[in-house]
Amino acid sequence: KDKYPLYEALKTVLPDEEKQRAITFINHLMDYLEKSGLLFEKWQLQRDVRRKVKSETRLLLLSEYREHRNKIDELTEQLFGAMEEMK
Repeated sequence: KDKYPLYEALKTVLPDEEKQRAITFINHLMDYLEKSGLLFEKWQLQRDVRRKVKSETRLLLLSEYREHRNKIDELTEQLFGAMEEMK
C-alpha cells in the first residue's frame, strides 16, 4: 500500500518533523495495524474496527510524539483520515 498520504498527513500537522523519523513512524504504525489484523479490505465499514484503528493510532502517536502532546488529537484525525482513504 502507498503510505505517502500518511506521510503527508503527518507533515501537515508537524511540518518541521524530520523526514526519516516520520517515515519510520508511518511504517511502524502500518505494520502494527496490519499485524493486529485491523487493516483488511473494507475495514472502514466496520465501526468497531474503525474505533480500534483510531485508538491504536493515538496510542502509538502518544508514545512516539510525546513532545507534541498538544497536537496528538489533530495528528490522530489526519492520519486516520488518510488511512480511511486508502483502498
